[in-house]
Amino acid sequence: MVDPANERRAQAKDARRASRLMEVARSLFVEGDPEVIFERILEGARDLTGARYAALGVLNERRDALVRLYTAGIDEHTRQTIGDAPRGRGVLGLLISDPKPLRLTDVAGDAASYGFPPGHPVMRSFLGVPVHVRGQARGNLYLTDKPGEFDESDEEVALIFADWAATTIELEHRQPPFRRRWRDREQTLTAEPEQVAQEPAGSTLLLVEDEDALRDLVGMVLEEQGYVVLEAANGLDALELAERHRGPIDLLITDVVMPRVSGAELARRLRELRPALEVLFISDYNDSRLKSQGLDEASVNLLAQPFTPQQLSARVRALINNGRS
Repeated sequence: MVDPANERRAQAKDARRASRLMEVARSLFVEGDPEVIFERILEGARDLTGARYAALGVLNERRDALVRLYTAGIDEHTRQTIGDAPRGRGVLGLLISDPKPLRLTDVAGDAASYGFPPGHPVMRSFLGVPVHVRGQARGNLYLTDKPGEFDESDEEVALIFADWAATTIELEHRQPPFRRRWRDREQTLTAEPEQVAQEPAGSTLLLVEDEDALRDLVGMVLEEQGYVVLEAANGLDALELAERHRGPIDLLITDVVMPRVSGAELARRLRELRPALEVLFISDYNDSRLKSQGLDEASVNLLAQPFTPQQLSARVRALINNGRS
């Protein structure tokens, strides 16, 4: 029998985790400075895993050593005392040579450890995960000194933050700057119908989400994959956009719970206009809340929050291919 008190605590923990992850996700486009984003990633990872220290290492072009290291939890005096940042030897080098999650009970006692330089805080428990950009390891996220040991839940959180770091590393090398990208896209999406009809060839997605931060993030990820993304902040705007859009719409991506027109109602009405339309629902609600919206998780395409860019891309690609088959 499920203890109601334990269930409430678990739900509160999940809600806090989702909220904290979204705070970091907003940094991907609210901030124009990658260093600020990395700082928030590290602080978020420390907060949700209980780690005392966190670091993000960025690899060189050969991907055999660290060229930059961002840290959190170490004060400036200690940082100056330590001296030069590590280049990726010892335990840190294990993730470089074999980029997969690594958990250790005592990092100093591991056979691969080089020990700590003078002035460096002594660290025990360790969790490291790789940061992959387009399938290649481009860095590592390190968390240390959690009371007790890191567990699978901590690893899952770290992997999500590593995905945010990967997105930032990739965008760091792209032009124009982050915020100009949003202005350029907004001008395209608010163009007159005649202009919208001139969109480039390829799959077209209609993204409907009432939270600006999440809508921008999802739109950015999908545009990086080469999709044409039409965006609306609510169901009524989405219906209007779909009616005036002259080209095909291959996939609707919509939040489940929205004001005025729910995601389920929006999908029903759009399928009356476009019967072949594939639909992907995104939501952070539990099964009972979904059923109250007329949805059964087992019978619909649902992507639960929080999700990573890789998970989003995989689901979208599968649904697009399904629609074409």
